Amino acid sequence: MRKKRKKSGKGSVYEREICKKLSLWWTDGVRDDIYWRTASSGGRATARKKMGKSTVGQYGDVQATDPIGKPLTDLCTIEIKRGYTSETFANLIERHQNPKVKECLYERFIKQATDEKIQARTPYWLLIVKRNAREPIVLMSYRFYRQLGYDFIPEARLTYHINEEDFNEVFVCLLEDFLVYVQPEDIKEIWKKITARKKKKKIRQ
Repeated sequence: MRKKRKKSGKGSVYEREICKKLSLWWTDGVRDDIYWRTASSGGRATARKKMGKSTVGQYGDVQATDPIGKPLTDLCTIEIKRGYTSETFANLIERHQNPKVKECLYERFIKQATDEKIQARTPYWLLIVKRNAREPIVLMSYRFYRQLGYDFIPEARLTYHINEEDFNEVFVCLLEDFLVYVQPEDIKEIWKKITARKKKKKIRQ
């Protein structure tokens, strides 16, 4: 019996689409090959982590295949999600009354992005979500948003409780607005400042 070919899922197709979009944004429309999917969408890094090994540049869903794109991926680990039509942001706040019910997918996405950021040792995380028949959005920590310094992006700011004591502040905007208002030069400038601070700390030590 002839084996059926495995079709690539919506997720992997969308990841490639986003990588090209980010590449064009980073180079002002000149190149579409600066970023690409990480090996198995970060799966290789996860597998190696279980063996106690780190994997440079393979965390999250996006890697810089050209060194000129590294300021972005060194500054933030990027996660991409596609589908999940039934989930909404309201679920972050409207928690289920049954404590045995798992947290909503958006909370899990944010936790995954945060975990990947820690493993990759990047200062921030960036989460891109595209629901079916909806505009893609970008989520990031409010701290990262304040670092960018853009007060004029049409956005929403959410504060939700992780548990009874801790809470998380998240900034949300449309992906298209992010790509229009946020300039690659500003990303590079933030990364330069962080790198300079790290160098100063090393010298003091």
